[in-house]
Parts: sequence; C-alpha cells; structure tokens
Amino acid sequence: MPRTVPKPKLQPNGRWKLRITVPSDLRTFGFAEGVREIIRTHPPCSSRVAQSWAYREFLAFEAQVASIKLKQSGEITPELRDEYLKLALLGQTDLDAGLAADALFDESLTTMLKARGIAPAVGHEDYWEAIEAGGGGDVLANLNNLTGKTLDHLSEIESWLGISGLTRKTQAMYRSDVHAFIEAVGEQRPFEEQGVRDWYYHQLSSGVSPKTINRKLGAIKGYHGHLIERGLVDRRGPYGRPFDDLKTASKQAAKASTKNQTRPWTDEEVIHLYEAAKKGEASQLVDMIVLGMFTGARIESLYRIRKRDVDLDAATVLIGAEGDKTEAGQDRRIPIAQSLLPTMERLVARGDEPEDYLLRFRGKGDKRSDPDGKRFGRLKEKLFPGEGRKATFHSFRKTFITKLGNEVSAPEHVIRDIVGHDNTKNVTMGLYRARMSPKEMRPYVDRLVYAGWAF
Repeated sequence: MPRTVPKPKLQPNGRWKLRITVPSDLRTFGFAEGVREIIRTHPPCSSRVAQSWAYREFLAFEAQVASIKLKQSGEITPELRDEYLKLALLGQTDLDAGLAADALFDESLTTMLKARGIAPAVGHEDYWEAIEAGGGGDVLANLNNLTGKTLDHLSEIESWLGISGLTRKTQAMYRSDVHAFIEAVGEQRPFEEQGVRDWYYHQLSSGVSPKTINRKLGAIKGYHGHLIERGLVDRRGPYGRPFDDLKTASKQAAKASTKNQTRPWTDEEVIHLYEAAKKGEASQLVDMIVLGMFTGARIESLYRIRKRDVDLDAATVLIGAEGDKTEAGQDRRIPIAQSLLPTMERLVARGDEPEDYLLRFRGKGDKRSDPDGKRFGRLKEKLFPGEGRKATFHSFRKTFITKLGNEVSAPEHVIRDIVGHDNTKNVTMGLYRARMSPKEMRPYVDRLVYAGWAF
C-alpha cells in the first residue's frame, strides 16, 4: 500500500484529478471492484485546497484498506490503529475526517464482536459494561489500543526509530534507554510528571553520571515528541510537558560526579587488566594501559603524544603539546620511568616521521582516544562488572597520584607538576614557583612499583 499521499494533478478544464493505486493483494479480494486505480476528481480550486482534499481522500482510502484487513484477521493491527489516529486527529478540524474516524471505530467494534461471537449481556444500562459482561473484555482492550488510550510501546518505539534517521548503534542505545524507562515508570502512564521526576532523581541517587542521564533524557524526550506528533499524547494535557521541572546536569555537576566517584585501581586489578589486554585482539590496549600506569596522563593526552615529543636520550616525554584539559596540564615535560622506557622505545621505533603519533587512531572524529577508550571500557566491564564510573581509565591517573603520595612520599607540588594539576590552591606556590625539571621529578617516578608487574 502506498505510504505517501499521491499528488493531485490539475487538468486542462481546471478540475483536479487524484489517482490512488490499489495494492494487488487487495484486488484479488475484490476491493474497489478489482480496479488497479481509484480515480477521484475535485472542482476548480487553489493548489492548497486540492492538496488538503487529496490528503482526506487518501486517509479515507487507507481506512477502507485497514477495515478490510480487520475483517480478515479480526484483530486491531498497527496499520488500522495508524489510520484511525490520523483520521481522529484530522477530525478535530475537519468534519468529514471525524465522521470517517467514527465509522472506522464502529466497524472495528462490530467486526471484533462478530469474529468472537460476542453479544452484549442483557440487564446492563451501560453498553460497554454489557459488552464486558458478555465476555468482550478483549474487545474493549483492543478498542483502547485503537483509540490510543493504551499504547503499544513496542510498536511505537520501532515506528519512531524507523523514521529517526539515527545510526543503528544510536537506535539500539535509544531503544534500550526508552524500554528501561518505561519498565521503570510503568506502561500505563509513563509520562506522568511525578513518575518522570522520580525516575530522574533515582538516576542521580544511583550514581548514574549526569552525562548519561542527559543522553537517556534525550532518547525519552524524542519518543515523547513522537507520541505527541502522532496524536497519542496531548501536548496540552497532563502528560504533555513532563520534563519542564527537570534540570539537566551541568558541566560542573558532571565534573563533581566524576571526581567523587572514580577510585584508584588496586595493583591486583591493574595486573588483571594488563594480562587480559595482552590476551585480547586489540594489542594497543596494552600500550595504552602501560602509558597510563607510569605517566598518570589523561587518556586523550596519551593519544596526542607524537614521536617528536619523546626524547629517548634524556628519557623524557612532552605531555599536552596539543593542549590538555587544564592549562596546568599543557606542555609539561616529565621523565619516562624506567619501567615505561621499553614500551616508549618500541612505540617511537615504529613511527616513520616526527609527526607520527605513538598510539594509532582507529576511528573517525576529533577524539583520537575514543575507539580504544571504548574497547577498554568493554574489557573493564567484562573483568569487573557493575563498576560503572567508579573505575574507568581515569582510575590509572588516580592510582598514579595515590602511589606518588603514599608509596613514594612525593611532595604535593611534585605530584602537581608531574600530573598537571593546577597550583592555584596554594597562591604563593602558584605565583612564584617554577615547574620542576624532569631531572628533579625522576627519583619519584622511577620508584613507582606495581606488585606483580614486570616489563
């Protein structure tokens, strides 16, 4: 069946002609007397009026098709529901469409009662009570589905995603987000304001990151907007604006959330990750982990190190040459730990040009660390399920800092210079102390040890 409205064509006599193709499977059943096309004409009028007329004619045609299929199956199909809702929505401003919706409703009721052999029970003044008493509870449920009083979320979600234009990966993520939301708040009134608010604050209290909550909200709002466009939710009704009172998480909240949640790895966990990465197919994860263990650098900063940034003679590496998350993290030269030196020598040797990056990029976009960062996330989740944001690649930075302070007894200003932390908390140090040299940092870095790890 055609899914787009055919365009009416202006004839030489000023009238408009509309041709609607009848599907072959319906012609075999004698629909429209078996003709290939249904032809309608309209008196002379403007193009806008003709388009509106064509739309109403096409909706009426689709309603007839849906009615035929209802008689064949005796069940409310998604197609029938779509046609009824279109007519009902149009019927708010168009009398003919409203009458067509009423006729489709009556025919659906009659067909279902007949298919099930149900007659309204006697002794009931209310007609709907009489149908239910006569065993027609299923019929009433189908009518509620037809009119949108109850939603078939599975079908509607697929309908929404089917026209979204999103990638398969994003569709899968949004599908999961919306299904989980509906399961949490209930299918009957998923967009009740209080229910949405409770879900939102439950996400926050459960430790879900603000960034993830905002992603989920984006999916849920998209699906809600789809239901409004379909006429299944009234924008002016009680479920039309359930998100107005919610405040999406700010960057400060996301930063605070990460700071409070992320923990260091234990030595045992580090070795477990390292050994698992060695056995996996993505060999670069091993290099990424070792670099994180002995530099404490942020993941994107590691993927921005070029061959030219490494001085093997002096055993130093420049971190943040292409920028860093903070100003203090930019352009800092630190010593290459003895435990890291073999990895650095191998990575530098495989590069042909000074401009070559040490860690290769295997994806698209500006964030070079993204593909391997996701691979690490999957490895971490496999080894330590349920950790979420409590343990991430950033945990290597936490581990590095913790070891410098607790095991090596490095002074705070030394740790700040090595990892690129801001010195503004100590005004005097921030204004008058120059950054330490790699030679001064080396005694602390070379003493870093991970129990059970050997290079």
